[in-house]
Amino acid sequence: MKRKARPSRIPMASSAHHDCQIPEEAAMAAITFDATRQKEQVRKQLETALAAYREILDTFVSNQTRRAAVEAEQGRQRQPRITTAKPKNAQ
Repeated sequence: MKRKARPSRIPMASSAHHDCQIPEEAAMAAITFDATRQKEQVRKQLETALAAYREILDTFVSNQTRRAAVEAEQGRQRQPRITTAKPKNAQ
C-alpha cells in the first residue's frame, strides 16, 4: 500500500517570484560589494593623507628644533663668560 505523500511545509517560490528575486538579490550583493570596495578605498586614501601630514609635521618640528639649537648656540657664543675667580690685580 502506498501512502499519499504529504505536501512539504517548506514554501516553494513560484517561477514568477523567483525571476524577480534573483535580480534583486544580485543588486543587493552588488551594492554591498561596492560599499565594501569604497570603504577600503577611503581607508587607503585616509592612510595616505595621514602619512603625508605626519611627514609635514615631522619636517616642521625638525626645522624648529634645528633653528632653536642654532639660536641657542649663537646665544652662548655672544655671552661673555662669567668667572667667579678674583682678578689678580685686585686685593
